[in-house]
Amino acid sequence: MDDNETILNFEAYRNQKQLQGEDSARQLYKRAMDFTDRNANIREKVRGKHLFRRMTGLSGETPLTPPLEEVFSEWFLFDYKTIQGFTMFSLFIKKSSHQLTEPELILGALFLSTVLEPVVVAGTDDHKEQLTVKSRLLDQQVIISSQTVDVLNLKKGELVFLRRLPLVAKDILLGNIYPVSHLNAISDMDQDFNEQIELTWRAFLKRYAYSYLVQASHLLRPE
Repeated sequence: MDDNETILNFEAYRNQKQLQGEDSARQLYKRAMDFTDRNANIREKVRGKHLFRRMTGLSGETPLTPPLEEVFSEWFLFDYKTIQGFTMFSLFIKKSSHQLTEPELILGALFLSTVLEPVVVAGTDDHKEQLTVKSRLLDQQVIISSQTVDVLNLKKGELVFLRRLPLVAKDILLGNIYPVSHLNAISDMDQDFNEQIELTWRAFLKRYAYSYLVQASHLLRPE
């Protein structure tokens, strides 16, 4: 076997593992969402809605629009913490551990480290259903598989919020993509981060990203 054939076989193997990883990630994401819908009690959901409104500056009287409900569901799954200090996703992993395979448990650990982050669109490829972004977390460009979201309308240089999960050859998009239409919210976020010294950029996003997202997106800001 020559070097070119070895490289081709390796690329084929990586692509196969990537597709398997994407399929497993999407299934795990859906199972976690279903688990949360079924198992989070009313008191937990009411507490979550109260904290979400307070964090994002929404009035207690303001009904959540469908886009805000979607954002709340993502936040409630990954970043909301129960009184005991668990996220809903970590509870899903804990209570489903006997049903999950070892690769799924490893994938679950990767899910727990994800954050909603602002990124700059560097390019899109609708044919391959993927986009390339500049991530401040990594200080480099990353390719994200986006089979569940249309990326055709995204423009190079556009600022968006998203959550991504690293896999074998490229990352995978979790949830939706939220374009930024109010850049002052991003300026406020950068200033607030720079004025504190307690949190890393990842930890800061884990705690506060959704607050800035609602301020930054005209699709999410109530009239």
